[in-house]
Amino acid sequence: MSSMMDAYKPVASDQTAVWEALAWDMDRPVVVVNESGRIVFANDAAAHHVGLTDGQGLAGRQMEEIVPPEYARERLSVVREVATTGQTIAVEGMTRGRWRRSVFRPMGTVGEHQRCVLAVQVPVPRPRNGTVSQDAGYEVRRAKVDDFGPLATLSERELEVLRLIAEGKTTAEIAKALHRSVKTVEWHRVSLGTKLGAANRVELARIAIQAGLVNLDSLEPHRTAEPAPDATVTTA
Repeated sequence: MSSMMDAYKPVASDQTAVWEALAWDMDRPVVVVNESGRIVFANDAAAHHVGLTDGQGLAGRQMEEIVPPEYARERLSVVREVATTGQTIAVEGMTRGRWRRSVFRPMGTVGEHQRCVLAVQVPVPRPRNGTVSQDAGYEVRRAKVDDFGPLATLSERELEVLRLIAEGKTTAEIAKALHRSVKTVEWHRVSLGTKLGAANRVELARIAIQAGLVNLDSLEPHRTAEPAPDATVTTA
């Protein structure tokens, strides 16, 4: 961490504590990118989000090397707009299968780099009506391009089953809601476990919540436990 911080100091020395708190103590992906799409700085949380061990593995790489090209191009257009206008802009959408808000703030020219933008990614509830909230004090846009990550392999029916699992519904309740047999729902659940690498219903529910398929505030606080045979996803 220290070597990377020494190599990249985007703020004055008397603001170092503020920068370090943002970059290392908030446990949120933090990236500084220039107008060419080159990553100038990334913290460990950002690296972990894309499957790397630390931020040094991201520094110096292009955005298109890390995320799908169309996704990278849309975000880079926002980076350039923010760098040019000096206005903060946020984009909400799916990032590696998780619903996130990416907030882009202008940083000006940093050292010998081009104009740079600070991007911080935060989890937010997925809007139920498809319209993102505008109560943040800056413009918030719905992304045109989503990165569904592992969820991209799921069918519409599997996504629906995943959502209902996260809502705490039993297999019988899901079957009734979808007008399908219990056996069919079980088959979908096994398929979900295989595709998403989830060993049980709890892990499936966690994935669905991270993806914004359900809103935690809407979940019922108490439910009858699922019978033991239904607790583990069998992938064999």
